[in-house]
Amino acid sequence: MPTTIAQLMSTTFCTVEQSATVASVARAMIDEDAGDAVVLDDGDVVGILTDRSIVRALAADASPDHPVGGLCTEDLVVLSPQDPAREAVRIMERHALLRLPVMVGAELVGIVRLSDLVTAIERGLVTVTETQGAGSLEGA
Repeated sequence: MPTTIAQLMSTTFCTVEQSATVASVARAMIDEDAGDAVVLDDGDVVGILTDRSIVRALAADASPDHPVGGLCTEDLVVLSPQDPAREAVRIMERHALLRLPVMVGAELVGIVRLSDLVTAIERGLVTVTETQGAGSLEGA
């Protein structure tokens, strides 16, 4: 039976409202030892902001008081807990993403990061196989 997203996802994650400032989100990410934050609009998931996105914004002269809503990923792609691990790999490859929110309906229940997939490989939960030149993951 294939490994599911529920077996891999992290259930602890940083969330921020899109109106939050770059500076306040950076502080929250430091406080929570997080490399990313799920961005919400009145409780609805609208994107993911990474520490790298914050650095890019500040390097491009964005104000620390700038709201993060315009800095997070657009065209959000999500997973469900029942999805197989290989679906996360497929989406990450197709969209060049390193993190995916996991949703049940409109509720955020977790996040899957590339690092979660690598850890699963290391622990033998999933195996890497080559299919038509692209890596994919299958349940072990």
